Amino acid sequence: MAVQGCRDRLTRVTKLLALAIHFDHLINAGAVISQAELARLGQVSRHRLPQIVNLLHLAPNIQHPILHLPLLTSGRGPITEREIQRVSCIHNWEKQANRKRCSDFRHDEKAIRCSQSLYPWSIIY
Repeated sequence: MAVQGCRDRLTRVTKLLALAIHFDHLINAGAVISQAELARLGQVSRHRLPQIVNLLHLAPNIQHPILHLPLLTSGRGPITEREIQRVSCIHNWEKQANRKRCSDFRHDEKAIRCSQSLYPWSIIY
């Protein structure tokens, strides 16, 4: 019997980052031989594929909080794809952490609290 009324869902950026990691595993395992084949299997356009795969350029300390964002019950997530794409263009992890501050994100103050810990824009729940 299916549970009715359950609408919790992952954020869009969480899904995209998970897809990028899955694509990376397929490439490393030799399951695909070209980006065209990967785009076809992933049901994304050839233009969209690099946008998704570029999320792998995010530092691990940025990827981890994105992958562990709380489920959404309504509305939009605290971080947009556009915001994350801007950071992924910086190919130095230290510069990513120093450039991106938690206050730069559009967020709900009740859901996300910024930390001044080791990573300047860590997201803590």
